[in-house]
Amino acid sequence: MFNKVYNTREPAKEVDWQIIRKDGTKRYIESSISLQKDSSDKPIGFRGIVRDVTERKRAEEQIQYLATHDALTGLPNRLMFGRLINHAIQTARRYQRQLAVFFIDLDRFKIINDTMGHEAGDQLLQRLPSGFNNRCGQSILSVVWEEMNSLC
Repeated sequence: MFNKVYNTREPAKEVDWQIIRKDGTKRYIESSISLQKDSSDKPIGFRGIVRDVTERKRAEEQIQYLATHDALTGLPNRLMFGRLINHAIQTARRYQRQLAVFFIDLDRFKIINDTMGHEAGDQLLQRLPSGFNNRCGQSILSVVWEEMNSLC
């Protein structure tokens, strides 16, 4: 970044960096740097501002996660599933591998909620992914609610 500022004479504003501190913790900083010149316009150094933006970055990551995952199960939602399945298809094509997609429908899920309560239904939804992962190895599971009314 310093080379770019020096060569272009243009300041670098709000550039994000991830740093690892001596204790191993990761932090994010944002820096702005400008070239300092003397009265004859000759570069004599740099002036910069650095601030810790770790909390902002974590909040952005959390917002991104919430936008792409189901809050109850933590599984990819419809948006993320679409991205993941497209990537899997492209990878299978590129490496000439086969790909399988299973659609699993929980018939009469409403009955579980009605007879055993929503907490039992939630627990079932939370446990299903680990059961599939334990039996199938690496997999992409997603929650796609077609009919929200059928869950209530």
